[in-house]
Amino acid sequence: MGRAHDLDIKVPVEVCLSRIKPEIRAAADKEPPPDPAPFEVGLLPRDEYIITGEYAGQRGFFTRGAGGAVTGVDLAGRLASRN
Repeated sequence: MGRAHDLDIKVPVEVCLSRIKPEIRAAADKEPPPDPAPFEVGLLPRDEYIITGEYAGQRGFFTRGAGGAVTGVDLAGRLASRN
């Protein structure tokens, strides 16, 4: 199954939860909901984070590959990976 969403992470740490890819949006039978606004996160030990602002209190973690680079992020119990 292909990915329908993108994930952007910027510094200072800001995460765009879920941006529907333009090709998925264009192919939809009805207009998908609007993309949520980016939100800020606080970094915690052991590659964990906590969300501040609108989604305050939700937590997650980053995953790393063998070389140490971030390869994905857990968002609300779902793993979004970089491919």
